[in-house]
Amino acid sequence: MHFLIAKYSFKHPELFLHHWGKPFFTLISSPFAQFGFVGIALFNTLCATLTGFIIYRICKQLQTANEWIAPLFALFTPIYYVVIISGLTEIFFGLILSASVLLFVKKYYRIGSILISFLPFIRSEGYILLPLFAFILIYNKNWKKLFFLGTGFIIYSTVGYFYFHDLFWVISQNPYNGARDIYGSGSLFWFISKNEFLLGTPLVVLLGLGFFSYLTRSNNSSLEEKILIVCGFSIYFIAHSIFWWKGIFGSLGLIRVIAAVAPLSAIIALRGFNLLISYCRNNLLKKIITGLISWLVLFIPFKQHQFPRPLDNEGTVTKETADWIKEAELNNRRAFALGPYISFFLDKDPFNSEEMMGLWRSGVENSRKGDIIIWDSHFAPLEGRVPLNIFIENSSSYKFLKKFRENGSGEKLFEIYVFERL
Repeated sequence: MHFLIAKYSFKHPELFLHHWGKPFFTLISSPFAQFGFVGIALFNTLCATLTGFIIYRICKQLQTANEWIAPLFALFTPIYYVVIISGLTEIFFGLILSASVLLFVKKYYRIGSILISFLPFIRSEGYILLPLFAFILIYNKNWKKLFFLGTGFIIYSTVGYFYFHDLFWVISQNPYNGARDIYGSGSLFWFISKNEFLLGTPLVVLLGLGFFSYLTRSNNSSLEEKILIVCGFSIYFIAHSIFWWKGIFGSLGLIRVIAAVAPLSAIIALRGFNLLISYCRNNLLKKIITGLISWLVLFIPFKQHQFPRPLDNEGTVTKETADWIKEAELNNRRAFALGPYISFFLDKDPFNSEEMMGLWRSGVENSRKGDIIIWDSHFAPLEGRVPLNIFIENSSSYKFLKKFRENGSGEKLFEIYVFERL
């Protein structure tokens, strides 16, 4: 969906202020999105490559030994590596966060404050991390530079005012307002239980050693490293654990969100790596351990995932549905649907009401003769609040055309029903 918002932003300029889509991400990624999904994946690949270089520069600035291996830890963190080839916001978030940390480590507080102020407009978790940068400024008595932490908010509030006629639209239209949401909740330790898919065993061990190293006298880390990197990663991780535990702020327990701070975890893991090899007195043994760890870190993402990435079950069923709609020469009809896959495979503009409409309870009532209703068992009943029986039990208004279902047995398999409005 982030890709679709970026792709159609030039056609529908209001999408540059789409709160859920994240305005700053849309602004920077939209030129790449014009070249299709390959373009947005290229954008994330460039962001990841630049992030790796920045992580190297941070470690160099912190005078951390073996800084060359930190980019490898960052880029091949399992959850980070697989998210690179996507249209998701985590990779760009990690780039801006890493660049801001580098600027603060180099004492460029003004430009660093301006840059980090746009982080909440890439992912909302940016608001959680802003206080850490404010703390550094206060500690160093850079009171005047605190103002620059509000740059992004001031700019977007002002620009949005001319469209929404609300100076505080960033707050009033926050899509994550509310105590609980429709996605449920889970264990407080959900993300910890997924450590193998988040970081992989080698990096989990090194991360643990890294945290331990900050308790030893041998770690001469700066205040910026402890606050922005160690506390930054920890607070982000803990916050998401709490969000899913309490079922708040739109949390679905998606583990991919941790990819946003994988670059920070790589620096902590480097500290753990240096602590480990510090106990090796033999240079040959150091080289063997370095080679083994490097190979394991490179290997884990390919052990967990298949590349090129195949469609998941929902994507496969949706593509089958879209292919049938095209073959049945129904793609010239207006479609009611939810979920980004269907508009992507049908090559329809989901923001053009004459091409597609969201399958919301209120929207269905506005359907007209000839419209195609594409009901799916994931988005329609959960987010759209549209049960299937609305169409099944009202055969005088909706004609059943086709059903598609993922392979397997069971009651909760993903399925799509296609209806025609009579």
